[in-house]
Amino acid sequence: MESFFVLLHKNVMDRQPWVTRGELRLAIVVWIERSYYRKRQHRRLRKITPIDF
Repeated sequence: MESFFVLLHKNVMDRQPWVTRGELRLAIVVWIERSYYRKRQHRRLRKITPIDF
């Protein structure tokens, strides 16, 4: 989980100054949808995907 937040800061939050929370929220959602592999099974989630958890 910690690596997720490191990547989030590096790839989204630290890229530019965000004027509104709405802009930042949209950028985070887009980054997650495009970059974060949510379908991979996770051992800590008893071999189910984060979406199904």
